Amino acid sequence: MAIRIIDLTNADPYFSKVATLDGTDFILEFQWNEREARHYCSLKDAAGTELVGATKVVVDTPWLVHETSASMPAGQLWFIDSTGAGIDPGLLDLGRRVQLMYVEEANVT
Repeated sequence: MAIRIIDLTNADPYFSKVATLDGTDFILEFQWNEREARHYCSLKDAAGTELVGATKVVVDTPWLVHETSASMPAGQLWFIDSTGAGIDPGLLDLGRRVQLMYVEEANVT
């Protein structure tokens, strides 16, 4: 499987999701910032060690593309606006209008 959607459907402003990316488990933690009205996401390894602190969720661009190390996912994570409007997610949009897509390492160019 080269590209897959990671299920993020959740009604909570703060939640976490374990995702297996290229055979390795990672924890994605989502936090809603009320003042900015936007989501932030952190990435941790399976043991809970933070790899990347809270980073803005921005649609239609690779997330964490500049973060490279052996402990990071080998592929690319993208938040995609399924309507094509290119609008960042509101409080209840993750997993609904905005999907998290993972492109496996073998398909990253």
